[in-house]
Amino acid sequence: MPFSTLMYHEIRKAGEFRPEHRSFIDIKQDYSDILPPPLFVTLENFKVQMAYLQTGRYHTLTLDEVRAYYYRQKAIPEKSVLLTFDDCYQSVKRYAYPVLKAFGFHAAAFVVTGWLHDKPK
Repeated sequence: MPFSTLMYHEIRKAGEFRPEHRSFIDIKQDYSDILPPPLFVTLENFKVQMAYLQTGRYHTLTLDEVRAYYYRQKAIPEKSVLLTFDDCYQSVKRYAYPVLKAFGFHAAAFVVTGWLHDKPK
């Protein structure tokens, strides 16, 4: 396998994460789905995971590198990983971005723009 992908959805501080109280998805449309606990990671655990990648000397891929790998057969480092964030909740900006920046890591966020509220919440 050329690289692995780690997908994150929502990050919460340990004190804010209560798996027994599943979180509702808050989007613009009338939607009543609930996020199951496996889609969450605590900030503390996320930091441990990123430290593991750094200690293991993993290379975090950019989307440009992934495109070049698939379309131009450009080589990528042996220990490469693509970090992704699904739906781009506020926790990506609040929690993930500072951690990624501190480690010098790249990541991709996938935003479903039609779900965004008209005003910040």
